[in-house]
Amino acid sequence: MFLGLIAACGLATGFTAALTAPLAVELGASEFAAGVSVSSLTMIVLVADVFGTRALPYLEPRRSIAIGMALWGTGSVATTFSPSFALLETSRLLQGVGLALFAAAGPELALRLAKPDRFGTALGEFQSAQVFGAMASPILGGGLAALWPGVPGLRVAFFVCGLIAFACAAASLLLLPRLPSGVKPRISTPYLPGLGAPRSLTVVTTAAVGQGMRGTIGLTVIPLMAVGIMNMTNFAVGILLASSYLIESLVGRSAGAISDRTGRRPVVVVGALAGAVGVAMLLGAHHLENQVLFCAVVVPFGLSGGILLGVLPTTVVDVAARPEVGVAGMRLARDLGFSIMPVLAGGMIATAGMVSGLAFCSGAFASVLAATLGVGETRRPAAE
Repeated sequence: MFLGLIAACGLATGFTAALTAPLAVELGASEFAAGVSVSSLTMIVLVADVFGTRALPYLEPRRSIAIGMALWGTGSVATTFSPSFALLETSRLLQGVGLALFAAAGPELALRLAKPDRFGTALGEFQSAQVFGAMASPILGGGLAALWPGVPGLRVAFFVCGLIAFACAAASLLLLPRLPSGVKPRISTPYLPGLGAPRSLTVVTTAAVGQGMRGTIGLTVIPLMAVGIMNMTNFAVGILLASSYLIESLVGRSAGAISDRTGRRPVVVVGALAGAVGVAMLLGAHHLENQVLFCAVVVPFGLSGGILLGVLPTTVVDVAARPEVGVAGMRLARDLGFSIMPVLAGGMIATAGMVSGLAFCSGAFASVLAATLGVGETRRPAAE
């Protein structure tokens, strides 16, 4: 029931992800302003995660999910009727607050529902469910918008997105348990006890790099190679990414459970190696201009993404003083990774070419591998 709701929330939050920039341009924004509008969502979440380390993980999660999805739905419906880009951007900022609440409360509730020795399973299943919902988002949202060309189709898609989000908000109040933390939430500067030691900082940094590479590959490298080098259509790229996310969802569900039994280190090692194999295949596809080899990368990258998104956050929880601190730390790691790594890779590609960008990606996966081997096992014994 909980995972089904998370999948529905993933569907809602990703339903119009690819439609925001086109609607912004249709409402008079420049392409640069449209890009800022897209990234403003991440900026709001990052600010909330930085100053909410003593707040977001300690809010009652059922209520936070309900309020977060209600805010997301309100922003989506407001976007439906936005007469100008300014109102669209205001709605976007409201959605950012909603996403910050949901993104913190979801994994927190997953941990509270799990036994202490099953944190890997809980976070892996949570991530898998969210990815599964998000996987269908661009196909359903884009397909709905295509039924009515131009602005009308985009507005309909945002309206339906709002309805899905409101349904998720209502379902969370009706179906999820109330599990208060007993700690009074408060806004403050970042407070992450247990994550300041060198070993813990290495774990957090590794989690940031590993998770950021998933966004780098899926949102930057593959789309640029597909359209610019492989001469593929945008629709074909969407199908390719959806296939990778499907594998990622299936892998993430089992990877966390495996890490609870065998430890985190061997599972993360497999994820880093799979990512390196995927980059090597991209290099081969680039050299040979082979579309079959290019499309085959969905397998190693699906495996890598499922592991790095499902297990690396658990390593942060392992080394934190408390699970709530771990949730705050893993959120910050993800925010930083997704914000920084695609920019670095994109900069390498823009200035030195695709091969240099792929070399950067290879180095990033190698750094995850080296850091994981150097840090050692982080999984807490079952007795704890």
